[in-house]
Formats: sequence, structure tokens, C-alpha cells
Amino acid sequence: YIQRQAKRYPIMMYTLVQCVPCQRAKHLLAVNYADVAAYFLELVGDEDWQRQLQVDLHRMTGQITFPYIFICGRHIG
Repeated sequence: YIQRQAKRYPIMMYTLVQCVPCQRAKHLLAVNYADVAAYFLELVGDEDWQRQLQVDLHRMTGQITFPYIFICGRHIG
């Protein structure tokens, strides 16, 4: 489901609330790629589906920290 969602938008970013690296990445995308449609999924709570999404993102990418950024369905960091 993550791969399908990541391919749906030119830029897909999974972020956390109050995550400084996430805020910086959003800013860089807004400044450098303002003309590209981007979708942000911000995890704000501690619900089961959010914990599972984080586990699945880690398994899929090997990355343990946010943000998870996908461009054209490809994980870049």
C-alpha cells in the first residue's frame, strides 16, 4: 500500500508533527519544486495504524528516521 500511495503523486512525504528535519524538507520542496504536486501524510497521534505505517516504512526502506520521501514512487530518503 505504501508503494501504491508513493506512486500516486510526483512527490510523497511521510512526516511527523514537530519534526525539524520534516519541516526543513517540506520547506526545501516548497522552494525548489513549487510547481510539482506534492502530498504530505503527517502522523500526529499514536494510533495503531500510524505505528504500523512507521514499521512498514522502516521495513520497506531500511530507514528509521523521518521524513520518508518518495519521488515518482522511488524512495530517496
